[in-house]
Amino acid sequence: MILGNLDVWTEILSHLHIYLPLDQKEVIGEKRRALLCVALLSPTLTGLALEHLWRSMASLEPVRLVINSSCAGGQEQLRFLQDNQGGYWVLQEPLSQEQRIRASGYLSHIHNFHFQLTTGTRETSLWSMLSVSLGLSGTVPLIPNLKSLSLDFRGSNGGVATWLHSMTPLMSPSLGQVSYMTTLAHAGGVEVFQAMLKSQSIELSSLYYHGPPSPRLLECFLFFNGLESLTLDFILQGMSIQRYTQSAVTIADIFDQSPHLKALRVDLRLFPLRDPVSLGKRMKVDASPALRSLHVTGDASDLHSFLLDGVTSSSLSTLTIFIAQASELVWKSLCDRASVNFPKMRNLTLQAQPGSGVPQLLLQDISSIISRATMQSFQIDTIPHCLADANITGLVSSWPELKSFAILNDYSSFLSAKVLIEISQLPHLQYLALPLDLSQLGTPLLYTPHTDCPLQELKVIRYSAAPTTLDGKIDLARNILMLFPAIESISGVEASQNAYMGELHKLIRAFHSVVAIQTHRTASRHRVLKEDKQMKRPKIGEEIGVAQG
Repeated sequence: MILGNLDVWTEILSHLHIYLPLDQKEVIGEKRRALLCVALLSPTLTGLALEHLWRSMASLEPVRLVINSSCAGGQEQLRFLQDNQGGYWVLQEPLSQEQRIRASGYLSHIHNFHFQLTTGTRETSLWSMLSVSLGLSGTVPLIPNLKSLSLDFRGSNGGVATWLHSMTPLMSPSLGQVSYMTTLAHAGGVEVFQAMLKSQSIELSSLYYHGPPSPRLLECFLFFNGLESLTLDFILQGMSIQRYTQSAVTIADIFDQSPHLKALRVDLRLFPLRDPVSLGKRMKVDASPALRSLHVTGDASDLHSFLLDGVTSSSLSTLTIFIAQASELVWKSLCDRASVNFPKMRNLTLQAQPGSGVPQLLLQDISSIISRATMQSFQIDTIPHCLADANITGLVSSWPELKSFAILNDYSSFLSAKVLIEISQLPHLQYLALPLDLSQLGTPLLYTPHTDCPLQELKVIRYSAAPTTLDGKIDLARNILMLFPAIESISGVEASQNAYMGELHKLIRAFHSVVAIQTHRTASRHRVLKEDKQMKRPKIGEEIGVAQG
C-alpha cells in the first residue's frame, strides 16, 4: 500500500491525541478506534499509531492483555483472583524474555497517566506485580518515559494508605507534571508524596492542585526550583477560611524560590504575603523574567495589599483578579495599580464571587486600561458595570489589537445587537461574549458593512427579543454571517436558551456549506473554461498556418 509522506500521517495522528481527563469517554473511544484502524493499515504505520494509542492511559491493565496474548489456548499467565479482601494478582509462570521486551516496549510509549482511586487496589497492586514480573529493581521505573501524572482521589472512601505505598513504580526521572484532584482525607498524603518525589531527585516543572487547603501544602509545592507552572485551586465553599499566619513559607517565597516560574494561580486569603519577622523583605516577581500569567484570588484587602506592596513584573502579559469579598474595594485603585505594576499586561480578567457585593465598574475606573492600545483581551465576570450601547463601541475601538472581549454572568441589561456592526470592524477579534437584544438583526440589514473581522466564536450570554419565525431566524443567521464571515461557532450559556442557539448555529453552518458548494462550482466552471480555451488554441493556430501557406 502506498502511504505517502509519513509526516502527513504524523500530522493526522496528532489530531487524535487523547487528553485525560478532559476528553469525554465517548470521544476517547472514537479516538482509540481510529488509531487502531490506522495501526492495521500497514506495518509502516503500526509503530506510529501505537505510540499515539498508548501515549495517554488511565490503567495498566492493557499491559496484562499484551502479556496474556502470547499464551496458548486462551490461558491467562497473569490473572487477578478475587477474595474477601478484594483480590490479588497471580503470575502462573515467569515471563519469557520476549514477553518482557514486548510489555516493556508498550510501557515505554506511555507519556501521560491518569489514576482514579475509585478503581481500587486491583489497579495499584498491578503496578508492583508488573515491576516484579518484568524484573525491574526498585530504582527502575515501570513507565520509563512518563511525563505527566494525574491523581484523582475524589469519590474514594479509602484513606491515604490505599494509594501512597503503591506509587513508587510510577516515580520516573522523566516526570515533569503532577496534578492532584483531592479531598480533605488525602491532603496529608499529597504532602508526603511531594516529599517522596523530591527524595527521588525528580524535578517537577508543573504542579496543579484542586482540593482543600492545608498549612504545609505551599511549602511542599516549593520543593522544586525548576517550577514553571503552579496552580493552587483551593476548594473553600462551606469551609471557614483559616489564615495560616504561622506558615513557614509566604506568597513572596513563591517568587523568590521559583526563578523559572511562567504561570501562577494562588489564593491570597490563606498564606501570608511576607514573613512578618522580615519586614524589609520585598516580593521579587521580577526575579522570574519568564512570568507570563498570574491568577490571584482574595478579599479586597488582600488584593490591594498584594498590588500596593510592590508586587511587580516586567514580563507579565495575562492577569486574572478574582474578588471573593468586596468590602472596601476601590476599582480605580486596583486597576491603576495593576496597570503600573504590570506594564506589559495585554489580557485582563476581572471576576467576582456571586454575592460578594462588588461595586459597579465605571469607565473611569479602567481609564488606565483603556489607554493601553496593546490590550488583546478584556473580560468581566459577575461584575455590575456601566457598559451600554452608547459607550461599548468606543471602549473596544480603543484597543485596536483586541482579540477577545466578554461580559459574563450579566443579568442587568441587554446590549443592542447593532453594536455588533461596529464591533465587526475590529481587525483581530476572534472571541466575543455578550448579552444581546437580537430584535434588530431579525430583519435584513439596511446596508452591508465591509468587514474582514476574523471572529470565530460568538457566545450569547443571554438574549432577548429573538425572532421566532423561520424567516426571522434565517435573516438573523445571515446577518451574523455578513458581520463575521469567518464565524465557526455561536452558542448560549443559559440552558433554556441553548436550543435556540443550537438552531442558529446549524443555520450558520448551512450557509457556510452553501458558500463552499458555490465556490467549488465556480472554480470547476473556470477550470472547464480554461481547458476548453487550451484545446481550441492549436486548432486556431493550424487554421492560421494553412491560410498563410
